[in-house]
Amino acid sequence: MDQKTGYVKAMVGGRGEKIGNRSLNRATGSTRQPGSCFKVLATFAPAIDNFGYTIASVIDDAPYYYETGRLINNWWDKPKSQPTADKRTYRGLNSIRVAIANSMNIITVKVLDDITPSGGYAYLKEFGFTTLVDSRKNSEGKFDTDIIQSLALGGLTDGVTNMELCAAYAAIANGGEYTEPIYYTKVLDNSGKIILEREPERHQVLKESTAYILTDAMHGVVTNGGTGTQANLDDMYVAGKTGTTSSNYDIWFAGYTPYLTATIWSGYDYNYEIKDTHYHLVIWKNIMSRVNELKEYKYAEFTRPNSVVEAQICSKCGLLATTGLCDKDPQKSMIITELFAAGTVPTESCVCHEEIAICNVSGLLATDRCTSVTKKVYR
Repeated sequence: MDQKTGYVKAMVGGRGEKIGNRSLNRATGSTRQPGSCFKVLATFAPAIDNFGYTIASVIDDAPYYYETGRLINNWWDKPKSQPTADKRTYRGLNSIRVAIANSMNIITVKVLDDITPSGGYAYLKEFGFTTLVDSRKNSEGKFDTDIIQSLALGGLTDGVTNMELCAAYAAIANGGEYTEPIYYTKVLDNSGKIILEREPERHQVLKESTAYILTDAMHGVVTNGGTGTQANLDDMYVAGKTGTTSSNYDIWFAGYTPYLTATIWSGYDYNYEIKDTHYHLVIWKNIMSRVNELKEYKYAEFTRPNSVVEAQICSKCGLLATTGLCDKDPQKSMIITELFAAGTVPTESCVCHEEIAICNVSGLLATDRCTSVTKKVYR
């Protein structure tokens, strides 16, 4: 769809030969679990837009539990370049930017817990989702609801449609303004009289600064070793988010360029494990490459609004970088340039690096008796 107009340019509701009319259109008629595609929409977008977080906010990827007591799977959507990554490995302190690029579960749930599931749910309604469940009595007499922790990871009662997921990502691509997807503009009779006319409903979901910062972060999903690198285009700026559900029943990619937004889902009508969880990225890339070629779209990037500023920060604590400390981290320099909405740049300096005097003889902390001392930076 065109994120600016809401016009749906193309839709495929299933693969294979068409053998009937008015058959199932999976793009509009099937609800599926969105998986990690919901992390940005349900958690990080509202957190940055309205709950005091920034893309540089640091959260600890460490063991964490659902309210039920079950340990949260710390796995993330692994890039194909990391097929043997250890699912049991916790990655420690990481920013929201890194969590988006690597689709990290625990950080996402921790942030949703802080902004509350109801806070994330309210934003999802503004993103245009109509299949979410507020509260509904099920056949067992219990109540189902999507206003729970699993919302962060796309664990829903019914799921979402591809079309509505596409429209939600199109809102981010459109500077935070949601534009209802439409399939026609007007219908005329044989005399030229207007029978039907359609104008999309529009409203602002995110601040323009939030949308731009999220776009910049999701560009990292398809570059820099992110989970969606196989969807990256050689001649066009791309941002997007991967999604893979439990047992690999559903695989998603929601992505956009400055011209168009497109989401792709692959799976079976009845849950069946998908062995190759990356081929849909190649399909998305091939489709968008062909569209760019046919439409003669020129390379473009998203225009940074004046409400977005830069600052140098320490990537391990998300605070202002301190020269002589953050750049002397034992691993490498932790000073990075990050984007912020104006007025949200941290005012405190790094608190995770410290210069320590070490005795060259004992290798222990130096005392006033040490005659040979080396100062080293530790985190």
